[in-house]
Amino acid sequence: MGDVNIFTYTDMEIIAGPQKGTKMPGPVSYIYAVGGTEDRYFREVSGFLPGQENRPAAMYTWKKVLDDRGEAGLAAATEKPENPPAADDKKKALEGTWHPIKAVQGGQPEPQDENDRYRVKFEGENFTITRDGQALMKGTFTLDAEKKPNTIDMKVNENTDNPDDVGKTLLGIIEVSGDELKWCFVPPDRGERPGEFESPEGTPRMLVTFKREKKE
Repeated sequence: MGDVNIFTYTDMEIIAGPQKGTKMPGPVSYIYAVGGTEDRYFREVSGFLPGQENRPAAMYTWKKVLDDRGEAGLAAATEKPENPPAADDKKKALEGTWHPIKAVQGGQPEPQDENDRYRVKFEGENFTITRDGQALMKGTFTLDAEKKPNTIDMKVNENTDNPDDVGKTLLGIIEVSGDELKWCFVPPDRGERPGEFESPEGTPRMLVTFKREKKE
């Protein structure tokens, strides 16, 4: 189909794993490409063909296994996880509700009675910021646990104070140590991601230290 390669299969049956016995009469199609070092990689992409408008886009990369002589052996494929284990561990460490115990913006400390009005909750890939018990901001987040310090991108889906921020992303860095969390960020469109946990005077950066709220 022009420059686009289409792979189609029919009568598929899963014979191992938790979905064993599942059958897909098909046909099922996806876009594919073969390339990489000595054509050892096969990539399949779903979600872009007619009739797949409601499917989430996804790409899987398969690698050909070579034997000791460098020749093709039995085919084996693994699905690349959406999040590496380190990122999953970090996400689990973030789970829960956090209470700010110290906040500095542009070098100026925020009054603690103002900090006490806020909470941040992480649940799965979602976050919610509340003020006086009411939702102030909601969205989704992604972590990069490979970077030092770890980075966090928080996409805003709701913001009652600043509706213009909806669809934008807060760029920050984050560090979890037991029941303590440090988060340094800049508001959307207000500058580059911080490289250290500092809030210099005159900058839009905000540095917040949290304590995890204990479950009752």
